[in-house]
Amino acid sequence: MALFGMHRARFRTAFKAAVTVMALVAAACGKDSTVAPVNPQLPSSPVIPPQYRGAAFIADISSLKKSVRITPPSATIRNPVAAVELGRAAGDWRLGGESGSTFQSLLGGDVIDLVATNYQAGALGAVVPGKILVTFDIQVVNKLNSVNLIVPTFPTPPAGTTGVLMFPFEIGVTTTSGGVSVGGAGNEVIVSSPRGGAVQVSNDWDGNGTAGSGAPHNFFNDVGCTATSNDCFRWEEYAPVPALGTSSGRTVGFLIDPTVGDFRVKMILAADLQNSGGAAQFGTVAGTVTSAQIGNIAGASISVSGGFSGSTAANGSYSITNVGVGSRTVSVSNLPAGCTAPAAQNVTVSNGATATANFSVTCNVPTGTVTGAINNSLGGVIAGASVTLTPTGGSAQSFTTGAAGVYTFSVPVGAGTGSITVGNLPANCTAPAPTPYSGLTSGGTVTANINVTCTPAPTFGTITGTVTSSLGGGIANASIVVTPTGGAAQAAVTTNATGVYSRNQVPVGTGAGSVAVSGLPANCTAPAPGSYAGLTSGGTQTVNFTVTCTPAAFAYQFTGAWGAITNTGPTGRQVTLTLSVDMGSAPGLPDVNGANADELVGYQLTITHGTLLNYASKSDQTGGTFDLSSASGAAGSGFTNLAHSSTSQTTLLGATPLMRLTYNIPAGVAGTVTPTIAWTEFLVDTFAAPKNKSGNVTVTVPALTIP
Repeated sequence: MALFGMHRARFRTAFKAAVTVMALVAAACGKDSTVAPVNPQLPSSPVIPPQYRGAAFIADISSLKKSVRITPPSATIRNPVAAVELGRAAGDWRLGGESGSTFQSLLGGDVIDLVATNYQAGALGAVVPGKILVTFDIQVVNKLNSVNLIVPTFPTPPAGTTGVLMFPFEIGVTTTSGGVSVGGAGNEVIVSSPRGGAVQVSNDWDGNGTAGSGAPHNFFNDVGCTATSNDCFRWEEYAPVPALGTSSGRTVGFLIDPTVGDFRVKMILAADLQNSGGAAQFGTVAGTVTSAQIGNIAGASISVSGGFSGSTAANGSYSITNVGVGSRTVSVSNLPAGCTAPAAQNVTVSNGATATANFSVTCNVPTGTVTGAINNSLGGVIAGASVTLTPTGGSAQSFTTGAAGVYTFSVPVGAGTGSITVGNLPANCTAPAPTPYSGLTSGGTVTANINVTCTPAPTFGTITGTVTSSLGGGIANASIVVTPTGGAAQAAVTTNATGVYSRNQVPVGTGAGSVAVSGLPANCTAPAPGSYAGLTSGGTQTVNFTVTCTPAAFAYQFTGAWGAITNTGPTGRQVTLTLSVDMGSAPGLPDVNGANADELVGYQLTITHGTLLNYASKSDQTGGTFDLSSASGAAGSGFTNLAHSSTSQTTLLGATPLMRLTYNIPAGVAGTVTPTIAWTEFLVDTFAAPKNKSGNVTVTVPALTIP
């Protein structure tokens, strides 16, 4: 395993981590001690987490077989230093420093290997009286691509070291030739008979032939090591190990009693990781975990080889960032009960890219049946009702009742509870509150009948009638509102072109009600509401209205239009004024021409225009219909008199031009002419009985500007 530690000042710019490899050893602490404690007590500040021992390379040394067997750890633990320093869970592996590229881990056998060779056992007493010196060489194999192993940041190395460090951590005698019992913290073996013995780190631990070499160093507290220290360890220094490289062998030694057969060692290899080829190579592994039976699976654990892990969100998705590049194996676990974990998947992680591994999980979901009828409070059942069932914590299901009014659901049992809602009911029925169910078991049936409160459906009739004007004829587009007695006003209807209305679907109620009329022409007064009685289901009642209306004001439109000023005439400038009339359409004034359009018989007027104009001539514009005319106006008088009619007693209808007057403009004048017209008479109707309606004439003549 490898321990990633962080020293913040050192990790700001380079991707580094302390790699720790453990093998079970007893620690010798005192610098000059000859008997090391079999079970060293680790310092209380900081406490070395138990997972440091459990996530370790284990070396089993047999003095009988003269062999060393190293077993890699079975698990990878991320961020052990963060767990100690920050109180985080061991799985919380990302600290998120300034660059976000510093990580801490206990790496498994996929990161490094330890290779033991050259086992040697010296003669009894050759080095220390009564002891046998056992030595062997250990090589470090770096399995990381593009990552070098260099001097560690954590734990704090001895002063002056420049390479990878290894030191014994725990020790225990594992076999003897006699009976044994376990004591202490569980890693001491007490030899009962006939053999006893002890194992301690050699005072020539690093094998350079000099006693006391690799002097004890406190790797965890950063305090001085004293003669009585029990958390200080001798150490071995390796040169930095390049990516995919193998170190030279370094000799380590242990002093054992001659009675010891086998013993087990844990050792720590401490190193920082440094990229050998530039920027860190990381990618992302992402995907989903879903089940056709239960949908998205939340809280599933995702493991990626190399010690990367995560869990799925509520929608079943996961995303694990900062995964080292290369081939990775992705697996899923921690699935709901009844679900079978699918096979692991292999993905290739590329730098800056996302590798996808989606998992489809098969789950055996126990189900039960929930059924019931939707009953009408008026009797019978309700067909076509929409029934929605929602198991507690599950997804909603829908069902539409048939003619029998029955619903049936096959439901995941889950907690055995849920709720049922009903919708799409007849208009006279009220949806009840959600109905709970409980007690559902696998293969069982729960019956939940639901009673719906309904009121008798109303019966309807029709109200019709005609809205007539007092001036004659029906009134179109009048608004009619029918209100049953004790009921709500119905939506308005409008009369057609002949004034007829019809309002159906009127609730019968008591059979009586009122009818109101609005939206009438401006010259009409809305009548009081009418009433009806005796309305029956499917029946019709008639309510007619005669609306009082006054004749609309009527006027004949008389207009004048100026022509362009021309450089003609005796004064060198002239202008024309064309007079026209619009007699309107039928009917006109009530006392003129009856129901027909009014006819123009003739007219006589005076135009006051001021001294800027002098009358010159006239020209009939009726095409000879009005062939009798006279016009006069002395120069400088400021007005023109005009009379116009027909010698054949022919009248004019509608819009028509009447007369064009030509005026001379005196030399040198300029200004604005605002003409006015005074009527002597404006005769309409017939020649036999003409009527003067000059009071009903509207005159429009614009002003003239003379430059």
